[in-house]
Amino acid sequence: MWGRGTTEQMGALAAALEAVRVICAAGKPPVRDLILGTVVAGEMGCHDAVQHMMAAGDLSFGPTLLAVGTDNSVALGNMGRVDVPVEITGQACQSSDPSKGRNATTGGCQFLRLLHLA
Repeated sequence: MWGRGTTEQMGALAAALEAVRVICAAGKPPVRDLILGTVVAGEMGCHDAVQHMMAAGDLSFGPTLLAVGTDNSVALGNMGRVDVPVEITGQACQSSDPSKGRNATTGGCQFLRLLHLA
């Protein structure tokens, strides 16, 4: 393996694999199902990647540990990131009368300016 991702996430992946190895070597089955899932979405990958993986595998969420490069610290959340869906709509119009239209890009710019001020 090579690439930037191999240096950023390999420690967390190795730790997760070692934890699974230790659990399996204990010789008794875990109390609940144990799922080790990996995604290639990267450190800023959307939470939808995990949700898709769980849905595609018909898996249910339970106690979960997210293993990313956190300097061996347990942390809540994903680097302080919060995903908030925002929908900005426009209004199509004829080019002969643009005053009847509304450009969604303009609304998006206004949203970003207001978000920056908050």
